[in-house]
Order: sequence, then C-alpha cells, then structure tokens
Amino acid sequence: MFSFLKMTELDDLSLKQVGLLHIRGIAESFPNLSILELSQNKIFSVEDIEELHKLHELSEVSFKDNPVCVHKHLTDMVQDVVPNIEVVN
Repeated sequence: MFSFLKMTELDDLSLKQVGLLHIRGIAESFPNLSILELSQNKIFSVEDIEELHKLHELSEVSFKDNPVCVHKHLTDMVQDVVPNIEVVN
C-alpha cells in the first residue's frame, strides 16, 4: 500500500481520516516513525497491529475510532508487539 513512498527520515506521520483499511508495508516506507496517527480510519484487523513490531522507533500510536478498537485488549496487544511504546490511544 505504501510502496510508492519512501521517506526514511520521517518520524511523525498523521494518516487521520484517510480511509485506510490496513497498514501493511508502512515500516518499509517509513522505518523511523516514532509517532503514528491512524485515528478515524477503517482498520479492523488485529494483524495490522503486528505490523507495528517493524517500527523500532515507535513510541506513540493512535487507533482511535477504528473498528479494531472493539478489542478491549487493544492497548495490551500493541504493547506486546512494541514493548517500548509509551502512548497507545
């Protein structure tokens, strides 16, 4: 999905309300992200959370108002994949 972009220096990315269904491939295009805003999209799969483990600098992520938020253990799932993450909302 993000293969046409390659922004290796970018560390803060907002993809708020752009209609995303998934985030597969995000780490290949933006490997140094520390802040990732994904709120108000259509991300529904827990598998997308697994993609976050490839973002080694990630300290903050927001899935607010996405279908995946119905999982009551979303924060725990993200923390399992990205142990050093500081903010999940």
